[in-house]
Amino acid sequence: MHRLLAKVARDDARVRDDHTASTQALAALDAAFPADLSQPAGWPVCEQLLTHVLALADTAMHAADAAPRLIGLLNRA
Repeated sequence: MHRLLAKVARDDARVRDDHTASTQALAALDAAFPADLSQPAGWPVCEQLLTHVLALADTAMHAADAAPRLIGLLNRA
Protein backbone atom coordinates (compact mmCIF):
# COMPACT_ATOMS: atom_id res chain seq x y z
CA MET A 1 0.00 0.00 0.00
CA HIS A 2 1.29 3.44 -0.85
CA ARG A 3 2.44 5.38 2.23
CA LEU A 4 0.10 8.31 1.59
CA LEU A 5 -2.91 6.01 1.26
CA ALA A 6 -1.88 4.16 4.42
CA LYS A 7 -1.61 7.47 6.30
CA VAL A 8 -5.05 8.59 5.12
CA ALA A 9 -6.55 5.25 6.16
CA ARG A 10 -4.85 5.41 9.58
CA ASP A 11 -5.91 9.02 10.13
CA ASP A 12 -9.50 8.21 9.17
CA ALA A 13 -9.55 5.23 11.54
CA ARG A 14 -8.10 7.38 14.31
CA VAL A 15 -10.81 10.02 13.80
CA ARG A 16 -13.49 7.32 13.95
CA ASP A 17 -11.74 5.64 16.92
CA ASP A 18 -11.87 2.39 14.92
CA HIS A 19 -9.34 -0.23 16.05
CA THR A 20 -10.60 -3.01 13.77
CA ALA A 21 -7.80 -2.94 11.19
CA SER A 22 -4.97 -2.61 13.69
CA THR A 23 -6.45 -5.40 15.83
CA GLN A 24 -6.69 -7.69 12.79
CA ALA A 25 -3.16 -6.81 11.70
CA LEU A 26 -1.88 -7.52 15.20
CA ALA A 27 -3.62 -10.90 15.25
CA ALA A 28 -2.20 -11.81 11.82
CA LEU A 29 1.35 -10.79 12.72
CA ASP A 30 1.18 -12.50 16.09
CA ALA A 31 0.03 -15.74 14.44
CA ALA A 32 2.64 -15.54 11.67
CA PHE A 33 5.63 -14.60 13.83
CA PRO A 34 7.56 -17.71 14.90
CA ALA A 35 7.02 -18.67 18.52
CA ASP A 36 10.30 -20.57 18.94
CA LEU A 37 13.07 -18.11 18.16
CA SER A 38 15.79 -20.58 19.04
CA GLN A 39 15.24 -22.36 15.72
CA PRO A 40 17.30 -20.75 12.91
CA ALA A 41 14.82 -22.02 10.32
CA GLY A 42 12.32 -19.39 11.51
CA TRP A 43 14.73 -16.45 11.42
CA PRO A 44 14.07 -15.49 7.78
CA VAL A 45 10.35 -15.18 8.59
CA CYS A 46 11.22 -13.02 11.60
CA GLU A 47 13.33 -10.80 9.38
CA GLN A 48 10.50 -10.39 6.85
CA LEU A 49 7.90 -9.57 9.50
CA LEU A 50 10.02 -7.33 11.73
CA THR A 51 9.40 -4.11 9.78
CA HIS A 52 5.66 -4.79 9.83
CA VAL A 53 5.66 -5.41 13.58
CA LEU A 54 7.56 -2.18 14.21
CA ALA A 55 5.29 -0.20 11.89
CA LEU A 56 2.21 -1.55 13.63
CA ALA A 57 3.64 -0.61 17.03
CA ASP A 58 4.41 2.91 15.77
CA THR A 59 0.83 3.58 14.74
CA ALA A 60 -0.34 3.62 18.38
CA MET A 61 -3.84 2.78 17.09
CA HIS A 62 -4.68 -0.10 19.36
CA ALA A 63 -7.49 -0.94 21.69
CA ALA A 64 -6.33 -0.96 25.30
CA ASP A 65 -6.93 -4.71 25.60
CA ALA A 66 -4.53 -5.34 22.70
CA ALA A 67 -1.52 -3.96 24.60
CA PRO A 68 -0.42 -7.25 26.20
CA ARG A 69 -0.53 -9.03 22.84
CA LEU A 70 1.43 -6.24 21.13
CA ILE A 71 4.04 -6.22 23.92
CA GLY A 72 4.41 -9.99 23.64
CA LEU A 73 4.89 -9.73 19.89
CA LEU A 74 7.44 -6.92 20.29
CA ASN A 75 9.36 -8.99 22.83
CA ARG A 76 9.54 -11.89 20.35
CA ALA A 77 10.53 -9.53 17.53
